[in-house]
Amino acid sequence: MVAAGRGSTAWLMCAWALTCSWSTRTASAFCLRAHHSLLRPRAGVSNVCRARVSSGFGAVSVVSRRERTGARWLASAVEMSKKTAIITNENHRRHNGFMHPECPQRVDLMWEQMHKQGIVDSCNILENRLAEENELGLVHDKDYVDSIVSGNVQLDGSTYFHKKDSVSANAARAAAGAVIDAVEAVCKGEVNNSFCAVRPPGHHAERDRMMGFCIFNSVAIAAEKAKKEWGCKKVLIFDWDVHHGNGIQNIFYDDPNVLYISIHRGGMDKSFFYPTTGTADETGSGEGRGYNVNIPLEFPGIGDPVYASAMERVVLPISHAFKPDIVIVSAGFDAAGGDPLGGMNVSPAMFRRMTGQMMEVANEHCNGKIVLALEVKFPVKLLCDVLRSLQSESQGGYDVDVTAECAVECLKELAGLGEKMEEEETEAMSPWAAAELAWLQPSLDRIVQIQSEFWPQLKAASAK
Repeated sequence: MVAAGRGSTAWLMCAWALTCSWSTRTASAFCLRAHHSLLRPRAGVSNVCRARVSSGFGAVSVVSRRERTGARWLASAVEMSKKTAIITNENHRRHNGFMHPECPQRVDLMWEQMHKQGIVDSCNILENRLAEENELGLVHDKDYVDSIVSGNVQLDGSTYFHKKDSVSANAARAAAGAVIDAVEAVCKGEVNNSFCAVRPPGHHAERDRMMGFCIFNSVAIAAEKAKKEWGCKKVLIFDWDVHHGNGIQNIFYDDPNVLYISIHRGGMDKSFFYPTTGTADETGSGEGRGYNVNIPLEFPGIGDPVYASAMERVVLPISHAFKPDIVIVSAGFDAAGGDPLGGMNVSPAMFRRMTGQMMEVANEHCNGKIVLALEVKFPVKLLCDVLRSLQSESQGGYDVDVTAECAVECLKELAGLGEKMEEEETEAMSPWAAAELAWLQPSLDRIVQIQSEFWPQLKAASAK
């Protein structure tokens, strides 16, 4: 049974390999080694990391919702002085498809690095709760919510779901509850900002169906609740996951009070990269026209220079013009260099820089209210082991901790830890990077042209 499960996963990995931007030779070699690697016995996830998670994250105190009265923290004065909250829930650990890329290791590696670098000691760790069904119903159809809670659910082909003991339902409800609690804590001034280290992800989930490993659309639920209950008339959602957040887009497509900006891999007019949505001309409908901004990047291998240009020319001018009451970032790190499926080349430093830029937006317009919520990422060690075996050490290989490194950099920025990134380091470009930027400028020009109908500030920003 185990061998059969691993064999099925190997075939799934082969399918992914063939959809990536690799040569036929590389994809074929990947498939062959995937079968051999998956059928070998492996050690499990870091026992140290698992012990820390299961025992309450080591020596760090966890403040549960039961220890709060209403919205007030009942924590010590020392804990209250920590401006950044990290929110998680152990429910996610039982939601584990055997050898599936959306796995607990995604969060394990983050916690391991956060402990090693002492970041958790500078943050509040908040244990969350399950989202209530009425909260889930803010953006999801009642029949869909009922089907998830009852376990009588229609699978989408890529998302696994454990019915027994409501394992997957509770994990998805816990992820939604975490983002809700993070937004609530920020809106009510309990902390300055929050990072949600949770899974399963959410930005692909539609109103009436799961999709792309996502069951409940946690960010959309929290955004809607922020509007209805916590005085946020305008919510900005910035999605830097390499995959377009079709669920968030569709939920708020006609809503002028939610600005959704997504930078992702995909085509300008037609996309063949999952989930095949997010073209540049998808700008919203009805009163929501202009409040949906897609920045599709058509080619693999895109890195920091293009992302920096997109931030300066599109994301930041529109964000400042919108003047949000809270900023929520759908923070997937699969655009990072070394991710075998995303195929992009964004550095951890660039993710930190984007975090800082969105913090500046929040500082200027909403007293620093910003929440980062983990989205889809594929940090499966097996994938990286297989890919590393295809390359010599001199060629670099793939970094199995790239997700953790990116998350740590973003958390450092949120919490004001570590040295600030030097501007010159980001702006220094190799000839290849300069060529890459020149290659993508026509696409950015067109996006500016499309969005200038709604945001005239873009023309001025592009003229600088």
